[in-house]
Amino acid sequence: MNSLLRAARDSGPLLLFLDFDGTLVPLQTDPERVRLSPSRANILAELARRYPTAVVSGRSLQDIRSKADLPGLAWAGNHGLEVRQGRTLWIHPGAKKAVPALKRAVRDAEIRLNSIPGVRVDDKGLSASVHFRLARPGCALEILRVLQEIVPADHGRLRLTRGKKVFEIRPAVDWDKGKAVLCLMDRLDPKGRSTPLFLGDDRTDEDAFRALAGRGLTVRVGGDRGTAARYRLPDVAAVWRFLQALLLL
Repeated sequence: MNSLLRAARDSGPLLLFLDFDGTLVPLQTDPERVRLSPSRANILAELARRYPTAVVSGRSLQDIRSKADLPGLAWAGNHGLEVRQGRTLWIHPGAKKAVPALKRAVRDAEIRLNSIPGVRVDDKGLSASVHFRLARPGCALEILRVLQEIVPADHGRLRLTRGKKVFEIRPAVDWDKGKAVLCLMDRLDPKGRSTPLFLGDDRTDEDAFRALAGRGLTVRVGGDRGTAARYRLPDVAAVWRFLQALLLL
């Protein structure tokens, strides 16, 4: 952490981009029960007063705002397909066009995966998550086969991706967290004077790590796999120790 703090101190003004689940809060078997503690919400609010700060999440924009609705924050939901900054709301036009196909896929997934206890299909409006953290061990391949029949590789409108104990049904558009972060950088720092700092824990965050390579500070939270991030923090507790330390720089 010391080397990361030194890099943050020496980088000048910062732009903060923070994933939510697995970064600001521990992963939970029931994502609906996740909450920021009051003390951590206060730290985040103070950071947002000091640095332009955005929460970049796979959750829907409405959902992530309900979890971290603090003054001064910007938000990117659905892996960046919808962005709220101040009073401005942007939704990816290709994602809007894919909504009818997504609704059909969600309906089919709910019907066909209903026989596997513990699987939950979450319709997030512009994308959908198929959670299997509570399902029996070893069922991931069975779930994947079903989803690949619903969303084949040549679907056209939709594509499948995978995260931690979750499959994602997303619009087949050239957009991800990395492109969303670059978009937010233009909005939050139009003169380009600040250094972006992105913290994330999952496969979708690797898109942001790659997008910021050579131009920002990137931090992988947890895990022992290879990463495009420049730095690592071991867990959520370490993230909050780092964020508290930022307030002292």
